[in-house]
Amino acid sequence: MSTEFQMYLKEGVCHELTVPKTPEQNGVAKQMTQTLVEDVQAMLADARLLPCFWAETWSTAVYL
Repeated sequence: MSTEFQMYLKEGVCHELTVPKTPEQNGVAKQMTQTLVEDVQAMLADARLLPCFWAETWSTAVYL
């Protein structure tokens, strides 16, 4: 880690290391991604938008 990054972490950021190649430790991130995908699909269907609006809808789901 660079000195700059270490200083950034000292400003109150909780840095948690994980073991490489262990998908078991990615549970929270995977669940959030799945939730966002489902939200985007529901929003696109409800608004009857084309899939080309996926990026904008994704940004909206993340914001919400």
